[in-house]
Amino acid sequence: MVHLPALPGAPGYGGSREAIRAAALGDARALAEAGFDGLLVENFGDVPVLVGSGVTPDNAAVLLELADGAIVGTAVKRDGVTANPKLAGSDWRGQRAGASYDVLSSPSSSSAPSPPEVLRSAVIR
Repeated sequence: MVHLPALPGAPGYGGSREAIRAAALGDARALAEAGFDGLLVENFGDVPVLVGSGVTPDNAAVLLELADGAIVGTAVKRDGVTANPKLAGSDWRGQRAGASYDVLSSPSSSSAPSPPEVLRSAVIR
């Protein structure tokens, strides 16, 4: 897991996109060197999470500078039903049970990139 520091718009944002990039690439390189062939990028540094804060153009732009796509968890339950949907065309494993996902951005616009694709692009950049 690549843990991003606070992104633009979050109370803890430090004002440096380059520092965010350096931290993310350091995590990605360490995972690649340890033999992992995939990774997930998350923005847990954006705490506290404020109601209505969600995805903004600023924090999405920073996230997409570091990965080819982003999957946004939208609900734990939908219409009172807990489900674990698969993303079309993906091989993602370990999805959080009960979460629904929307693809924010991806190269194909119809499915999320596979973890190895994200890892390769993160390490190469």
